[in-house]
Amino acid sequence: MKQQTDDWVTILKQDLGVLSKAFSTKAGSTPALVPGERRTVAVLFTDLKGFTSISEKLDHEIVHSITSSVMSGLSRLVEFHGGYVDKFEGDRIMALFGAEKAHENDCVRAVSCAVSMIDMVQEFASVLRDRGLSIDARSGVSYGDVTVAPDPSGHMTATGDKVNIASRMEEMAETGTVLVTGAVRDTAGGLFEWEDLGRVSVRGKKEPVHAFRPTGPGTAQIERWERAKKLASVPFVGRKKELSELEDLLNKQSGSTVEYNRRGGAKHIFIGVQGVAGIGKSRLIHEFRKYPDLHSDGALVLKAGCASYAQPPLWLILSLIRNWLDPGTTGFQTGEIIRSRLKDLLGSNDADGGTIRDNSIESLALLLSSEGKGLPSSSPDVSEDEARLQLLSSLSDLVRVLSDSSKRLVVILDDIHWIDSASREVVEFLAANCNTRLPILFILMYRPEPRTGRDIIESLPEEYTIANKIILEEIDPESSRVLIRYLLGAGSSPAQSVSEDIIEFLFESSGGNAFFIEELVLGLTENGLLEQDAAGEWILRASPESIIIPRSVKGLIRARTDQLPSEPRRLLQIASVLGEEFNPEVLFQVAEDTGLEENPDGPFRELLDRGFFVHDDEKHDVVGFEHVLARDAVYETILRQNRRFLHSLCANAIIKHEENDPNLAGSIARHLSDAGEIENAIPWGIRALNLATGRYDREAVLFWSGKLESWIREELDSADDAMLLIEVLMKRQKIEGLRLERQEQHATLEKIDDLITRWNLSDLQAGFIMTVGSMHRRADDLPEALEKFERSLELYRQSEDRSGIARATSAIAMCKKQMGLVREAAEEQADAVSLFRELEDTQNIPRALFRLASTMHLLGRYEDGLNILNEALELAREAGNRTVEANILNQRGVLQLILSAHEQALSSQQSALILSREIGDKAGELSSLNSMCNALYRMSRNDEAREFGLETLQASRELGERRTEANVLNTLGLVEWGMDRDQAFEYFGESLKAQAKIGNKTGQAAVLWNLGLLSFDLLCFEDGIEYCWKSIELYKELGNRRRVAEKLTIHSITLTEMGRIDEAAACLEEYENDFRDINDSKTLLRHIFARGEFALRNGELGKAEDYYIKSIELARETNTNVTVAQSLQNIGLIRLEQGRAEEAKEYLKKGFEAVDGVEFLETYIACAEYLLMADRKEEATQFARKAYARAEAAGNRKTMNRVDDILKELVE
Repeated sequence: MKQQTDDWVTILKQDLGVLSKAFSTKAGSTPALVPGERRTVAVLFTDLKGFTSISEKLDHEIVHSITSSVMSGLSRLVEFHGGYVDKFEGDRIMALFGAEKAHENDCVRAVSCAVSMIDMVQEFASVLRDRGLSIDARSGVSYGDVTVAPDPSGHMTATGDKVNIASRMEEMAETGTVLVTGAVRDTAGGLFEWEDLGRVSVRGKKEPVHAFRPTGPGTAQIERWERAKKLASVPFVGRKKELSELEDLLNKQSGSTVEYNRRGGAKHIFIGVQGVAGIGKSRLIHEFRKYPDLHSDGALVLKAGCASYAQPPLWLILSLIRNWLDPGTTGFQTGEIIRSRLKDLLGSNDADGGTIRDNSIESLALLLSSEGKGLPSSSPDVSEDEARLQLLSSLSDLVRVLSDSSKRLVVILDDIHWIDSASREVVEFLAANCNTRLPILFILMYRPEPRTGRDIIESLPEEYTIANKIILEEIDPESSRVLIRYLLGAGSSPAQSVSEDIIEFLFESSGGNAFFIEELVLGLTENGLLEQDAAGEWILRASPESIIIPRSVKGLIRARTDQLPSEPRRLLQIASVLGEEFNPEVLFQVAEDTGLEENPDGPFRELLDRGFFVHDDEKHDVVGFEHVLARDAVYETILRQNRRFLHSLCANAIIKHEENDPNLAGSIARHLSDAGEIENAIPWGIRALNLATGRYDREAVLFWSGKLESWIREELDSADDAMLLIEVLMKRQKIEGLRLERQEQHATLEKIDDLITRWNLSDLQAGFIMTVGSMHRRADDLPEALEKFERSLELYRQSEDRSGIARATSAIAMCKKQMGLVREAAEEQADAVSLFRELEDTQNIPRALFRLASTMHLLGRYEDGLNILNEALELAREAGNRTVEANILNQRGVLQLILSAHEQALSSQQSALILSREIGDKAGELSSLNSMCNALYRMSRNDEAREFGLETLQASRELGERRTEANVLNTLGLVEWGMDRDQAFEYFGESLKAQAKIGNKTGQAAVLWNLGLLSFDLLCFEDGIEYCWKSIELYKELGNRRRVAEKLTIHSITLTEMGRIDEAAACLEEYENDFRDINDSKTLLRHIFARGEFALRNGELGKAEDYYIKSIELARETNTNVTVAQSLQNIGLIRLEQGRAEEAKEYLKKGFEAVDGVEFLETYIACAEYLLMADRKEEATQFARKAYARAEAAGNRKTMNRVDDILKELVE
C-alpha cells in the first residue's frame, strides 16, 4: 500500500512539474498565447425531468427524436436571446451569455431565456401528455467571472466557480421554476418580479448563497449588432462658472491684487480642479487654454501629467521640464545637448528674469541626461539630504527664472492623484521657496482620493500660497441634454430628432457624468440599440426599462471592445498589459512577438479612429487609453496565463526600445514580476530603488525595498543574494530612521543582523554596527552608541579599511563630545581629520573639521575653533557642499558672538540663513533662525530676538518640524525671561509638553533646568529645586555625563545660596568622585566658581579667594565675562569682611560695572555693599531689598540677617 501511495505521489509531482512549465516563460523559448479569455458572463443550466420514465415506455429511437426536438428548441431560444450553447449533457443544457460578446444586459437575457425554456418545455409536455407521457424542466442562473477557452476538442467552454454555482442552482430549483443567485437579481434589477428565498446551503460551498426566483417572464430584446459609428465632436457645456473662475485667476497674477509672503516673494496661486473620473476636468482645462491672455507674447504655459502604472520618481517634474525644453524630443539625450539647450533657452529670456546659477544648469543637465540616468548626483560622497537640497534648489532656480522672465507663468499638472512623493515634494518646495516677482498660477487636476490620503491643495502653507479648489459635480440635466444632442448629431450640428424619453434615460443612466454619457451613447449606437430610422429620428430599439445598464462602465467598454474585429481587439488587449500609456513602437514590437497576423499599424489606426486610444498632446511619442477604466476593463479579460506571457514580452520590448531611459526601470521590473520571472525582475527593481534613493522619493524607496525583499528571499540561496538583500534593507532602514519610525527601523536592522550572521558576511559587520550605533546616538542612547562605534572601529582596523577607520573615529568623537569627554573627543576628531586628509576625501574633510570646531567650542578654545571653521568653510565651498557650508557659517556666528564680534556673528548667521533658503534646506533655515534668535537675545536685543523666535516657531509648525518647534519654544522662554516672566514660564511649559510628546529626553532635561532657574528668579525655590533635580536625573538616564557635571556644579551654587550647605556639599562631592574626567573649560570654570561660593559661605575666606582668582583666569580665557564680574565682586566682599575697605571698594566697583543683568543673591549683596560705599544709598537700598526678598524666599536666615545689617546702615 505504501509503495502504491509513493507511486501516485511521484506521478502527481511529475504532472505538476509539466503544468508549472506551461506557466513560465524562459529565455530562448517562444511560447504562444493560450486561447481564451476571462469573461463576465451569465451561466444558465436547464435540466429536463421525466425522460427516464419515457425511456421505459418508448423505443430508444423515438426517445432520441423527442430529446433532439426539445434540445433543438432550447438551443434556438439560447441563440434568440444572444447566448451561446456551451454543451449538452444528456437531457441537460448549459448556455453562456456574454461569453462570445459582452452585451449590456447579459443577465436579463439569461433569465428571460430560462423562463422561456420553462414555457417551451411545458408546451412540449402538453403535446406528450395526450399520449400518456410527462416531462418538465428546471433552470439555474449565476453571474460573474469565468474562464472562456477551448477544451481539448477545440470546443469553446467556460470553467470556474460561477459555472458550478449555476449547476447547483438548477439542481436546487423546483420543477417548472428558475433559481438565480443574488448577483443575477442585483444586475437584472426591476425587470422581473422576484421571490426572495433567503440564503441557502449549496453543495460544495462553505458559505450559503442568496437565492431568488423570478415570478414573471422578461421582455424579449431586439438585437442588432452590425452597426458602429464614430460620434461627432461636441461643444463645451455646463462649466461656464468654473471656466470664469479660472479666467479670474489670471487677473490675480498681476496688479494691485498680488499678495506677498514673509520673505518678500509673491504668494503663488494654486487652484485644484477636483472631480471623479470622467467628470470633465480635462475638457475644462482644454477650454481654459484657449483664453487669449495665455497666447499673448510673454505668456508661458507648462503642462505635464502623472502616470498610473510603474511611475518612476520625479516623473511629473521631468515631464514638465522636457515639455518646456523641447516638446519634440523623445527619450534621453546627452548631458551636453541638454546643457546647451538650457543655456540657449534661458539665455534668450528677458534680462529682468535674472540668471540661473551654473551649478543649477549642471544639476538639471545631469538629471535629464542619459549619462545621469535621471539621478541628481553621481557622487557617492554627497549625502542624500545634501543632494536632495541641491536638486530642489536647482529646480526652484529654473522655475524662478522662467517666471521672472515671463509676463505670466501657468503650470498645469494633470492626474495629481497619481503623483509620486518625490514630485509632490518638489511642488510643495516650489510653493514655499520659489521667490518670484509675480505669482505663478498652478492648476492641479486630480480625483477626490489621492494615493497619499492627503489633499495636496489643503496641505499647502497659506503663508506662501493662495490655494482654492474647484470641485466639479455632475453636469445638470439641461447641459446633459445639449451634450447628448451633439453626441448624436452630424459633424458640429446637434441632432434635432431625439425624444425626451431617450435623453432622460441616458441622463439617469449616466448620473450626469460626461464620460459615462459618451460611453453609454457609444455602446448603444455600436450595438444598434440606439439608431436613426428612415426619417432620421433617433429611436431606442427596446424600451428603456428593458435595457440593463452594466453595473460599471467596464461593462460598457467590454461591450464596445467585443464589437471589434479580432486583430484590433487583440492589439487592444496587448496595450492594456503595457499600461494606461505606452509607446506605440513598443506595442508594435509586442504585437509582432505574439504573432499578430496583419501589420499592427492598421488595427492601431482603427483603435485610434474608434476612440479607444488617444494621442498625448504634450508627449508626442506616447499614446494612451482614453480612460484608465478602459484599460482596466480590457486587461481583466486576459487569462492570467496569457498575462504572464504578455508581461514578459512587454518587458523585453521596453528593454529593446527604451533601455536608456532609467525612468522605465520600475515598469520593466513590474512586468517581469507579473510574468513570474522574479530572477530577471530583481536587477531592474534594484535600478528603480537606486533611482528612488537618488531622487529622495522616500515612499518609492519603501515600496521598492519591500518588493525586492520579497523577490530576493524567493531566490535567496547564496551569500551574494544575502549581500544584495542587505543593500536593499540598508536603504530602507535609513528612510525609516529619517521618518522617526524607530520600531520599523529596529526590525529592519534585526533582519540585516540575521543575514550577516547566517551567511557569515564578516566584511559587512563593521558598517552595520556603525549604522546601529548611529541609530542609538540619534535616540540619545550614548553609552550603547559608543560601544557600537568602538566595536566598528576595531573591525575596520582588523580589515585595514582606512576610510572606515576615519568614519568610525569621527563617530566616536561625536559621541564622546555629547557624553562630556571633550578632550578625548577633540583628539579623536583631529585624528579623523588627519585620516580624511590622507585619503583626500574632499567631502568628509570639511565635515570633520566642523565637528572638531564644535569640540573646540566646548573646550573654550574659541579662536582655535574659529580658525578651524574658516578652513572648513573654504574647503566646503571648493567641494560645492553648500549644506555643510551653511552649517559652518551658522557655527562660526556662535563663536564670533562668544568673542564679542557681534556684527560679524550676525553677518555669518544671516549668510547661513540666506544660503539655507537658497538651497531649500529647511532644517538649516530653522537652525539659522533659531541661532539668530539666540544671538540677538545674548546681545540684549530682545525685541528682535522675539521676532526671529516667532518666525522660527511659525516656520517649524508649517513644516511639521516638531523637534524644532519644541526647541524654539524653549528659546522664546529665554527671550521673554527678562521681559515677561509669566510668558517665559508659559513658553517653557509648552516646550516641555512638546519635548515629551516627541520623546526627546535631552530637550526635556534642558527645559526642566530652565524652569528650575526661572522658579528661583520667581522666588519659588522649592519648585526650582525639584525641576533642577529632575533635569539632572534625566541627563543621568541619558548617560550625558558632561551635562550632569555642569548641572551639579551650578546646582551646588543655588543650594549654597539657599543655605542648604549639606546638599551643596553632596553635589560637589558627587562631581569630585564621578565627573573629574569631564574636562571642557566651561564645566571646569563652573566647578571652580562653585567651590569658591561654598568656601565663602563656610567662612573659608582665603580658600574662597583662591578659587575666585582661578575662576577669573579661566573665565577670561573662555571669554565668560559674567563669571569674571561675579568673582571680582565676591573678592570685594571678602576684602570687606577682612576690613580692607579701599581694596573691597575697587573690586566691588569693577564687578558692579561688568555684572549688569546677573541676578544672584551674592550679586545683589555685592552691588548693595559697593553702592553703599560709593554713597549711592538709593540704588544700594534697591539691591539690598532684592537680596533680602530672595534670601527670605529661600529661607536663608543667616543671609537675611546679613542684609538686614546693610539696610540698617543705609537708614543711619
